[in-house]
Amino acid sequence: MDHGGPSIVEITCEGCRRPITLNWYIGCVATIAANTHYSETVDTMKNTIISVLFAASALTAMPAFAADPAAAAVAMADKGAAYLQKNGKDALIKEVNSKNPEFVNETTYLTVRALDGTQLAHPTNPKLVGKNMVVLPDADGKLFRKEIIDQAKAKGKGWVDYRYNNPANGEIEKKSTYFLKQGDVILEAGIYKGK
Repeated sequence: MDHGGPSIVEITCEGCRRPITLNWYIGCVATIAANTHYSETVDTMKNTIISVLFAASALTAMPAFAADPAAAAVAMADKGAAYLQKNGKDALIKEVNSKNPEFVNETTYLTVRALDGTQLAHPTNPKLVGKNMVVLPDADGKLFRKEIIDQAKAKGKGWVDYRYNNPANGEIEKKSTYFLKQGDVILEAGIYKGK
């Protein structure tokens, strides 16, 4: 019997040694029902198929954050908070400034700001580290950094919207930054939203 099709993962049928695919599964179920296929028990086949389906579902779930940039920003700040709690503030600042891929991805990146507004870590613009630019507005005159600090002190976490230069294309775009206060620092992860 031809089981055809590309394999989902590198698991082979114990009976025919072919890659397990959806077509293989359908063919095997049909032939087991007719009692003419392999000597495998139905339970063994079920366990194999469950393993394949679990692996396939794990592969399809991975790009979930890419589809939801806001969720990616929240997850990035949460990841930074977990790292900070486990390893300390200095270790997190070092990792963010060294562009550790844990804190930089295609959707967002993590920055660390002191409560006075001083930028402690920035993976994509190291010239900002050590500077306090709270009094510098966005393209529309909004003091967004001050708003992030004030809201972080008052609420602990949230979102601030503003307009900022997107380094990917050099255009002024809408941007939202998620912030999360952790002790004496604010963890931030922003997303661009286009014009």
